[in-house]
Amino acid sequence: MSASTRVDFYILEKHENRGRYTLACRITDKAYRSGNKVFLHLNNMENAKMLDDLLWTFSQSSFIPHHFCQDSCEEDSPVVIGTFPPNSDDIDVFISIADEPVAEFARYPRIVEIIGPSDEEKTLGRIHYKYYKAHGIEPYVHKIES
Repeated sequence: MSASTRVDFYILEKHENRGRYTLACRITDKAYRSGNKVFLHLNNMENAKMLDDLLWTFSQSSFIPHHFCQDSCEEDSPVVIGTFPPNSDDIDVFISIADEPVAEFARYPRIVEIIGPSDEEKTLGRIHYKYYKAHGIEPYVHKIES
């Protein structure tokens, strides 16, 4: 249940072009290289497609096999991008760049919330943080300078 779910907030301190998405790629790369199955959750298809493209190009030295799902998806790829939570229960790391907290957080061992530096993004981050706290989880916070 929730006691075994770890929630990490990565808070970007500086405005950078596609900063949240680039950070999502870096975290995805690390999780994938550690043998984890990753799901990247986004608000809409435009953002999901942008992240899909960025995963191919963000680093010259990495290759992250991934699949882009336009609807609910049961893809067996090690990394899946979508706007709907996965049907699969074998996700190890759920990375969210969405406006809503992960409602079924107890299904996943690890949740990563990526928060941007704007006031609006920080406000959403606070809402997400309070949501997890209200459900008995003490989130970890990491401030990212670059």
